[in-house]
Amino acid sequence: MEQPRRKSIYDQPSGTIELEERPVTALQRNVGVARQHLQSFYAQTVQASNKTVDSLLSAENQLAKEAKAIRAPNEPLTPHLLYVGIAALTGSILTRNRNILLRLTIPPLFLFGSASYLLPATTQNLVNRVSELEHRHAPGFARSQDAAFGQARQSLGWAQSRIEKTASDAKKRIEYGSQKAEELSGLKFTSALDKTEARLEQYKDRAIAKGKEIKRDAEAKEVQIKSL
Repeated sequence: MEQPRRKSIYDQPSGTIELEERPVTALQRNVGVARQHLQSFYAQTVQASNKTVDSLLSAENQLAKEAKAIRAPNEPLTPHLLYVGIAALTGSILTRNRNILLRLTIPPLFLFGSASYLLPATTQNLVNRVSELEHRHAPGFARSQDAAFGQARQSLGWAQSRIEKTASDAKKRIEYGSQKAEELSGLKFTSALDKTEARLEQYKDRAIAKGKEIKRDAEAKEVQIKSL
């Protein structure tokens, strides 16, 4: 009796495999080119979107940094910003039936005036930053603006000297007139004039101090701008 043949654990050797080279058709070639173009376009789109997102994040961080540098730490923004906005709207309401010049100038004046009163340090930081950007990107306009500020400072100094001279002349005339009136009438005007003179001196000192403060701030700003 013939014993059954045991199967091998290995596959039986197959025949020789011959590769047949077939020419690429025009359809296959066009499909390959289109696929390459789509892959390149997709990669460029992803790269451009990533650059856009990075630039937006960088601009946001720069804006947050600028806002943090401009804002004074000891000045709360709320509710002062609300009051500044209300002041600007008030200026717009007051000039709604006026000419175009008032409608263009009064609301910004209300805005800047209220901001300078409620947020003085923050407003000054903002003005300094704007001036720095002007000198960096628009030096011609900045120079003309500096010349205007210099002329304004000279006019302020001239006006201050004229006020002091006028006050001195008026004081001398009042003293001379009071002496003549006392000689003619026998009444004493000295005490009343002394009180009036004291009040005038107070007002004059306040005006001079305010003028010096404005001049000092302008000079400090000019020094800061020249150091850029």
